[in-house]
Amino acid sequence: MSVIVPARNEGATLAETLESVFSQDYAGPLEVIIADGSDGPAMAEMVAQRFPQVRVLSNPQRKTPAGLNLAWRAAAHDIIVRCDARSILPPGYIRQAVRTLARTKAANVGGRQLPKGRTFFERAVALATTTPLGVGDARYRLDGPEGPVDTVYLGVFRRDALEALGGFDERFIRNQDYELNWRIRERGETVWFDANLAVEYRPRGSLRTLARQYFEYGHWKREMLREHPRSLRLRQVAAPLLVGALAASESLALLGAALAALDASSAGAVLAAATAVPLGYALTLLIGAAVVGLRRRSTAALLMPVVLTVIHICWGSGFFAPRSKLMKAVAGSPSEPPPSSATPLKISIITTVHNDVRVGRALDSILGQRHDHEVELIVIDASSDDGTLDVLERYRDRLSVFVSEPDRGPYEGMNKGIRKATGDVIGILNADDRYADANVLRDVAEVLQRNPTVDVCYGDLVYVNSQGDLVRYWQSGANRRFKWRLGWRPPHPTFFVRSSVYQKYGLFDTDYAISADYDLQLRLLFKHRVASKRIARVLVQIAPGGLSTRSLGNIIKANLEATRAWRKNGLWGGWLVPVLKPAIKITQLFRRP
Repeated sequence: MSVIVPARNEGATLAETLESVFSQDYAGPLEVIIADGSDGPAMAEMVAQRFPQVRVLSNPQRKTPAGLNLAWRAAAHDIIVRCDARSILPPGYIRQAVRTLARTKAANVGGRQLPKGRTFFERAVALATTTPLGVGDARYRLDGPEGPVDTVYLGVFRRDALEALGGFDERFIRNQDYELNWRIRERGETVWFDANLAVEYRPRGSLRTLARQYFEYGHWKREMLREHPRSLRLRQVAAPLLVGALAASESLALLGAALAALDASSAGAVLAAATAVPLGYALTLLIGAAVVGLRRRSTAALLMPVVLTVIHICWGSGFFAPRSKLMKAVAGSPSEPPPSSATPLKISIITTVHNDVRVGRALDSILGQRHDHEVELIVIDASSDDGTLDVLERYRDRLSVFVSEPDRGPYEGMNKGIRKATGDVIGILNADDRYADANVLRDVAEVLQRNPTVDVCYGDLVYVNSQGDLVRYWQSGANRRFKWRLGWRPPHPTFFVRSSVYQKYGLFDTDYAISADYDLQLRLLFKHRVASKRIARVLVQIAPGGLSTRSLGNIIKANLEATRAWRKNGLWGGWLVPVLKPAIKITQLFRRP
């Protein structure tokens, strides 16, 4: 059992959290891993002094999802228990969760968040966030019957489920748990709510921190819905609708004031209409707070109208707010771009081949590159029997990795190569392709070194026939989301990816016979919004007649598979791709570099 705790500057609450973990009565082996994104060493020093058995990992990104991923990937066990630094696990929590996990076969089990305030303000927040007026119908907030749900608080995961999905999406500073649970359910697995798993949580202690928290919740929920629009729940539109209605009321009030200044007869009616929503909202809060206060016998309900107003307005405002520099700072992004790296990169180039003696030309173009970086050359042969192995034998002493064995196609071969690669950056050059000149790898490395936040780069491509004539020019252009829906994609032979991206988001999906490269690019650049940069020149020359254009049947199949990739990745908007993607290829016949 591995318990993972993302924490940043939480020394005041973390000790009590760890004590609740080590008080569990779980009989099996137990490890605790903290992903520490703190601004200073105080929290880590406290942990080392009081809990020496805990492993502390540095989380340089300081983001919760990055810390979670660091921790579970470093974990030694098959069950991963998430615990936050402000949470207190009740006795028997882990034992009960493991039993539920085994009984239900779910990918994730969890329960209810049970807010417990210590100050008057915290108790008011606890009241507000355990009522439908504050949180809608979320079962993990209000309790309810055991069974499948859309999300749970924290979670106890099967490790294999996390591995299959690549873990938490690190773009989501907030809402990363809901996003992961959505992908779990989209994969056909279950997120299970167990009412017995109620975890204490200490709410925010001031209006400022509460406002910031819920502003971020609203903002990242909007980002979640942009990524997964079908995940929308009715409770999630309440706060944005309220903010919109209050904004409309303000506009009516201004109009009424203007009409009153003109002594118009309609001014009174307009001003009365302007007060309807604010007064109705205020009355609802007052009645709701009174009911909760009487039922729970708590004087903290006196603050509930204020707390609920902050929660609703900030959540709704965050939902509409643009992703400004302020939000990027809130999200933990660096305020200045990190410096470029002067350390040479190790570049892994993978070539897959089956019965193609032209592979020597591809290898010559790799070995002839001029640069100051280490290149790892990996060749995956699918048991060629036509003389290809004789060609490869001439290069054996220049190959870092050579494999010759049957496989199910080029994408399986590419996956083999990626798994064996040890480079910082991975490129794939097919046996019938070649780099356009000797400076391609130098330019790729320079772009990635100068832009440490960029994880993918690509360029342009030309088709050249056996006589050396230019047949088609694939000008890639900048990566823009709307272009994907119009059939755009970058040329895959020019596609260079940091190895960490494959580790995070997965390899080629071999369920696709022809379009696994399209699926991979769609998944990285569109679905997960991996940062990319175009190198504005031709990087690769290839021969006409590739797998996707070898026959009319392959062309049709490739485009049908591209449509399936949109559905399989849970994306919408790919309906025109089968029509526009071939149309783009036709225009490339008339372009020239």
